[in-house]
Amino acid sequence: MKRILALIRRDLTATGKDGLLLYVVLAPLLLALGTRLFLPAVGETSINVVVPADMPPALTAELKGYAEVQTVADRAALERRVTAYDDAVGIMPAPGGGYTLVTEGNEAPDAVRLAQIVLQRLASGTALTVLTEAVTDGQVPFREIIGAFYGVSILFMSAIVMGLHIIEDKESRMLLALGASPLGRREYVAARSIMAACVAIALTFACLWILGLTAFDHLQMLSVALTTCIAVALAGFLIGAVSANQIAGLASIKFGFLLILAPAIATLFIPDQLRFVLYWLPPYWTFVSTRAILERTASWSELAPMLAWNAGTAILLVALTYRWLKVRLDFARN
Repeated sequence: MKRILALIRRDLTATGKDGLLLYVVLAPLLLALGTRLFLPAVGETSINVVVPADMPPALTAELKGYAEVQTVADRAALERRVTAYDDAVGIMPAPGGGYTLVTEGNEAPDAVRLAQIVLQRLASGTALTVLTEAVTDGQVPFREIIGAFYGVSILFMSAIVMGLHIIEDKESRMLLALGASPLGRREYVAARSIMAACVAIALTFACLWILGLTAFDHLQMLSVALTTCIAVALAGFLIGAVSANQIAGLASIKFGFLLILAPAIATLFIPDQLRFVLYWLPPYWTFVSTRAILERTASWSELAPMLAWNAGTAILLVALTYRWLKVRLDFARN
């Protein structure tokens, strides 16, 4: 165990000093932060109205039936709110009677027009009837789908870190020295796998929290991450096995990243009755289980088969590639 921990400490030190490895670790966090800034707030109304505190309470109450209404102290506060980043429209009582719309000038035309229609109907005393017709089973969980894609991508990012460390070990002839060192093959595999699992779990939870996805069962998400770590370790060893140097490793990473995301993307387009063609791919089960957890639609009894498929398909792939990996990574000497 001491030798495993020593190798993990060595990898952590190397990651902090290697610019490429550090970028691979930090990039998902920065990308999640950037996505959070531009990700639309799904479920919010399309009409955002700002009114001053002296607005008649009856009109404010009626406005809340059609729009998201925010009350501010005075006109100066209303103007500051209107000039914020979103399409909020202000409504002020006019000195001569009636009401004035306050806009920044760059709002979407529909936002201003909808505010005008609502205000005109309320001011005239005519009820505004709104009919809603559902054309899908429900609102598209856009934020949750993005989070599920992040889950799959980040897990593969940890495999990249693992693969680059293995490539470095190949270039430095460390793998060839295993036969004469106290560190055995199983300990090397365990150290590399534990390192990849820790990076995968930490980055997954950090990115989901940055995206604002916190209301999910954390224990369920941890179980998905742990079962996916089998496939993550396999992906890391594959990257290290097929790449003779870091340049070749980067090429393998680009191709492998497409293979990892392909099942998740296909899930959005393939009809449910044809999804069985993806059952043998661990990334498919990672995506569907992560999405179900984020959408809070999966109980433990529903999640258990997904976890079994995720771990089972990964173990099967490990068994199929074990001998090939053993030769390519020069493990035969141990």
